[in-house]
Amino acid sequence: MFLNITNTTRKEFNKYLLTSALIYVISNIVVVVVSLLFTKNPLDIYALPKNTLLFVLLFPFCVSLFVFVFLLKKIHKQSLKSIITAKKKINFKKIGFSFFITAILLLVVTVVQYFLFPNVFEWQFSLKPFLIMTCIALVFIPFQSGFEELIFRGYLMQGLAKLFRNRWAPFITTSIIFGGLHFFNPELQKLGNIHIITYILAGFSFGLMTLMDDSIELALGSHIANNLIFCLLLSAEWTVFQTHSVLKYVGIPSFATEFIGVLVLDGILILIFAKKYKWTNWREKLFGKLSN
Repeated sequence: MFLNITNTTRKEFNKYLLTSALIYVISNIVVVVVSLLFTKNPLDIYALPKNTLLFVLLFPFCVSLFVFVFLLKKIHKQSLKSIITAKKKINFKKIGFSFFITAILLLVVTVVQYFLFPNVFEWQFSLKPFLIMTCIALVFIPFQSGFEELIFRGYLMQGLAKLFRNRWAPFITTSIIFGGLHFFNPELQKLGNIHIITYILAGFSFGLMTLMDDSIELALGSHIANNLIFCLLLSAEWTVFQTHSVLKYVGIPSFATEFIGVLVLDGILILIFAKKYKWTNWREKLFGKLSN
């Protein structure tokens, strides 16, 4: 079972607090150090050239992931696989399927929107900067999205399950924390603080995939696809990824549009996964108690 609460003690949960604190501190130090390599003030990173900005935003996740894996082994004596799946092997086909389905849906939605509302999109494709950006994205976005899934849907969900001894508390808590850590994203400056609900909704979607599938494989593939497609295909001046994407959104954004878009897309993904993997017993898997 992915959420395993056997041999749970207060000392064991303290390890989760220690590791989480170390990761938070080290990650922020790495962000500041990398930023200072390119600008005198880390708060001014959005004045950097777009490809440099993308590297500055993504590279710290790569370092943080390796640090996290080291702490996981040293403090918890756990392997990386243990916070991905409880099965004997990681199912890379499942990760690939989730990536493929999410990418196709995003591509279809974006193309349809482009032809229905061409006035809110600006074609900005430029081969050289696009190719450089693509290389950066392909290398580092899997680390960035992977780190977030390993931390929230893997590590913290397992740790909180040991504390609360049920499924619903880790499900809700990790989703809210995931959303809260996006509070300083540029999107909130444009759409208002209420936009944090959209990130929390995404957290719930990834959490639901994890609990119903008993692994983070589906959430991992979907998260990577989401960030990669938006990085390569569509960006805006007010998004966290301000890239040399193919298209640039120049319309007036609204919280309602963004929220409904995430709700519909995630709903379709969950229905597809539920049918393919024959999910049953939803209430127990999402809100049930855990026993030794």
